[in-house]
Amino acid sequence: MLALYIFTVFAAVLGCNQTPNAYPDFLKRLNQTTVFEVDQFATPRNEQVSTQRYLADFQVKKTISLDSAKIQAIRTIVFEGKAVDKINHKSCPSLAQYGLHFYNQNNEYLDVIVSNESCPKCQIFASDSTFSGNFDIIDSKIYQLLGTKN
Repeated sequence: MLALYIFTVFAAVLGCNQTPNAYPDFLKRLNQTTVFEVDQFATPRNEQVSTQRYLADFQVKKTISLDSAKIQAIRTIVFEGKAVDKINHKSCPSLAQYGLHFYNQNNEYLDVIVSNESCPKCQIFASDSTFSGNFDIIDSKIYQLLGTKN
């Protein structure tokens, strides 16, 4: 449910507050979630090491274990689209900190690279490129759920 909420938020933002019909169906199909801590910068594909894991070209440092309530809350924030602003107002440098991987067994995915809190931005990559882009994060609750704020 949280994932659907988060995805709907992103969809509304991406579609000028008009969610494309396929967007909710796409998000509903993404029934699994994994959260990672990632490197600050993407690694060019020709420099990636085959023994390392990457999410949207960001090297995964570790998997973050969250309880199901936090995962659901994160999914809601991302899928409802109210957490981001598609117009980039912030000029600060984006330094990645977290990677959110929403996926299913059919190789459909939505990856969200969340910058550290000093410059709240994110990058979205999806198997359906309609939903991909760079965004400002306007809902800081995501940082609380990921554990950067108490």
